[in-house]
Amino acid sequence: NDGLSAADDEKPPRSVAQAKKRSNYPFYFAGMKRENDQFEEKKCLGPYVKREPWMKVLRGIWAPFKIKTDENGKKFAKGRYVIDGSKQGADSYKETYAPTLREESLFIILIKSTSHPEAILSTSDISGAYLNADMDIELYTPGIEGFNQEPGKVRRILKAMYGTKQAQRLWRELYVKVFQELGFKMNPADQCVFSFRNGAQWMDIGVHVDDFIILSSDLALLNWFISEANKHFKLNQSPSLSTFVGLNIKRTSSEGTCTVTVDQTDAIDELLKDVNLSDCK
Repeated sequence: NDGLSAADDEKPPRSVAQAKKRSNYPFYFAGMKRENDQFEEKKCLGPYVKREPWMKVLRGIWAPFKIKTDENGKKFAKGRYVIDGSKQGADSYKETYAPTLREESLFIILIKSTSHPEAILSTSDISGAYLNADMDIELYTPGIEGFNQEPGKVRRILKAMYGTKQAQRLWRELYVKVFQELGFKMNPADQCVFSFRNGAQWMDIGVHVDDFIILSSDLALLNWFISEANKHFKLNQSPSLSTFVGLNIKRTSSEGTCTVTVDQTDAIDELLKDVNLSDCK
């Protein structure tokens, strides 16, 4: 083992300390580096400055690792660094609420897709979604554990880093602003559904945190949306819809008839695996 892979049945470590005890620690450190590189790319933190008594300083922690598989079938470690928002005082955030897509709305979009077999149904997830939004208050952190922290110094949090209480709300404010600038209208019955109309062209988008489900009348309109949205945040576009928020979704068309089937087989299998019941009958 070169330390850059993981066994098929390997349970990922729950902390950096646990990861360091493993022979394949480089595999997990690579996941940490990808996360830190993203912070640097998106300019999430300011330069190190001397820590002052008046500063609101929040420490961060590496969340339990996850083992993912890329489109080529290669395993990689997913590292997620989160700020400890439990230590935020009431004076360090304004609002925290952000709605998520209602289940009924998701199924309405899926049902509508069966009435329009020619329409394109796809999904997008947003890379480091929250990190695209600017932080709305002055907060600091000692830097990222494992990456050149400087004793007695802190870095200002410039973006809505995961774990801060207002992160999801700030991300929502950003994507709502982008949608409205592009001409989308928010559905009054569900604030996470947005619709666009331009003559014969139309598009409906449902948003669940950082996942989009998109129903577009044609490919040209979909490509226009992706191009415009990518100016504000990076969309990882799936060419066709297969999964969304833990649901397996299959859409088939035949002789002018379109059907959609939904199940949670993969989610159930994963749950059984987690509790060592994969072989149960």
